[in-house]
Amino acid sequence: MSELHEVVLDKRAAAYMREHLTDINVLCSELLAVLDTEPGEIFTLCPVGTPIEKLYLFTSGGLLRENLDFSSLSEILCVRHIDAMERICRAKAIS
Repeated sequence: MSELHEVVLDKRAAAYMREHLTDINVLCSELLAVLDTEPGEIFTLCPVGTPIEKLYLFTSGGLLRENLDFSSLSEILCVRHIDAMERICRAKAIS
């Protein structure tokens, strides 16, 4: 795994978070309230040597080579789908 370090992000990160938390659900509204009222920093962990501008390409991802390996993705999605279906079936059986 790549060596990671912490980088504090600028107002672009807050704007991105604000955009993606607005008018979604109650949890997102609460998170947005914290973002807007509490002091603090937004940071990320990234591989040493990552160009700073790449950190602001929020929708592209791909900073960690390990995350580019999709070989087990279908297995993970299948397990999550089955788990969700089991929960739905149990909930319907109870009601």
